[in-house]
Amino acid sequence: MADLFDVLVLGAGPAAAAALIGLGRGRRIGVVTGAVSDARVHRADVHPKIRTEAEAQGEAPGLADPIAIAGEKRPAFATAATGGLGNYWGQQFVRYAEAEPWPREAFARYQDYQDACARIEAACRLDEANGPHGAREAGISDYLAASPRLLVGTKEDPRAGLLAIRALITRLVAAHGATLITARAEALVAAEGGWGARLSDGSTVFARHILLATGALGTAGLLLRSFPDLRAVRLRDHAPWMLYTRGIGRHIRTVRPRPAPPSPTRHFNVQSLQRDVDGAAVLFATAYNLRYARLNLVLATLLGRSFPALASWRMPWPADWITPVQVWTAATVTTVELRRDQPAAVLHLPDPAQDGELARFIAALRARRVRVLKTSATPPLQGFHYHGVESAAAGGVQTLAHHLADRCGDAVCCVDASVLARIGCRPPTETAMAGALRRAAAISRGGSGG
Repeated sequence: MADLFDVLVLGAGPAAAAALIGLGRGRRIGVVTGAVSDARVHRADVHPKIRTEAEAQGEAPGLADPIAIAGEKRPAFATAATGGLGNYWGQQFVRYAEAEPWPREAFARYQDYQDACARIEAACRLDEANGPHGAREAGISDYLAASPRLLVGTKEDPRAGLLAIRALITRLVAAHGATLITARAEALVAAEGGWGARLSDGSTVFARHILLATGALGTAGLLLRSFPDLRAVRLRDHAPWMLYTRGIGRHIRTVRPRPAPPSPTRHFNVQSLQRDVDGAAVLFATAYNLRYARLNLVLATLLGRSFPALASWRMPWPADWITPVQVWTAATVTTVELRRDQPAAVLHLPDPAQDGELARFIAALRARRVRVLKTSATPPLQGFHYHGVESAAAGGVQTLAHHLADRCGDAVCCVDASVLARIGCRPPTETAMAGALRRAAAISRGGSGG
C-alpha cells in the first residue's frame, strides 16, 4: 500500500485539533482537511452567520455536500474549511459536571476527563472574565448567570478570534511534521492489511489507523458512500429554541463587567443562564447583545442579502432594545435520517408547547417583567450541536462506534461528537475535544481508541 501513514486524520475542526494534541510524536501523520470549495453551494442557501463571517474574512463559505431536507427550503452542509464551524461561531468552552454526560466510555475516571480538558485549554486562549470556570451569581429565580467562557485565540496567537481552531490546526500540523491534504474524503476503502480513504482528487491514501473527525454530517455522508448496504444514517442535533426578549439585560449582569476579549472581533455572545438539578444543567441559555453583531448579519437574516460596503459596520445602538436568547433543554433534540439518493427525513422535531422546562423559564422571565416577544424553533440541522450518529442496515440500527468496530475492527475510529450518544444541555465542544484527545492518545499507546 503506497502512502501508508501511521495515522490519518480526516477532518480539520476542533476534534481534529484535539486528536493532534493527543497523538504522540515520531509518527507519520496525514491530515485530510477537506478544505475545498463546492460549486453546488448556492449563496442564498448558506446560513446568514456563516455567509457574513466568511465575507468578513474575505473567503468563500467553507461548506460542501449540500443535504436536502424534506419540507425545508434551506439545505444543510458539511464543513469544508480548516477550523470547521469554529470559523463562524464563537466556541464556548465548558467542562461538563460529573453528573452530566461526559464520555464515560473513553475515560476511566472523571478526573481523567478533567485532565484532558486542561490539556486542550493549555493550547488555547479563553476569555475568562468571571474566573477560570465561569463563577456565577444568582440571575433570575434559581437560574445562574455567567459570562460565557469563549475561545478567543490560541496560546501562540491569542488574538486569532474566530480563526483560533484554524491557527491551532496549522501549528499542530507543523509540530508533528504532518502531511496536509486539502482534498475531501469521498469514501473509506478496505485494502489488504488496512484501510484507506478515497479522496476527491482521485487518489487513495492508506493508514494503520484512521481517525474520523469529519463532523456528524460529513461522517454520515462518508458512511453512505463507503458501505453500499446501508439504507440510511441517522444523527441528532441538539438545537435551541430562540426567544426574542425585552428587558432581560438588567437581570443577568455578572459579578464584574465583562471586558472586551483580546480578539479583533468582539463576539455578541455576552451572557449565559442555566438551571441545575442534582448537579446537571437541565436548561442552558445564551443571551446576545446585537450591538456587537455585524450589521450585515442582521440584513442577511432579514433581507436575504448583505452588502460588502458595510462589512465592518456594527449594529447601531438601538439594537440592544431586543435581546435574542437561545435556550437548550433536554427536549430540544432533532433527529434526522439521511437516506441514500433521497431528501433527508426529519424523524423527530421538538415542539416548544410540549417543553415544560422552557415554559418554566419563560414564566420566570415574565415574573421579573421580562417580555418574551416571540418563541421559535430552530430548523432541522441548523443548530450545529450534532452528535449521535447511527447506521441503519438490514440487520438493524447500530451506533457509530459499533458500526465501525464491526466493519473496520480497530483500524477506523471516530473521535468527534458523532460518536457521542448523548450530550448535555451545555455546549459540547470541549467535551467532544476531550474525547478526541483521549482516543488519539490511546492509539498512540497502541490501543484501539474505542
